[in-house]
Amino acid sequence: MDSYISLAFSTDFPYTSSMAELKTYDLYAKAILKDPENLKAFLQEFLPKDLLPHLDLSQLSLVP
Repeated sequence: MDSYISLAFSTDFPYTSSMAELKTYDLYAKAILKDPENLKAFLQEFLPKDLLPHLDLSQLSLVP
């Protein structure tokens, strides 16, 4: 089954010097975040804390 997470990144990152670096980062992020437990930990860390009570992160799953 082919699954992916769509992540949008701006190409004007001040620290990104090439599209190759951006693609490498994108592939790394997708590899890590496709695991529901990793994604859950990421969202718990970076989403606004007042938003978290409204989400059921136990229901995360990959969508083909």
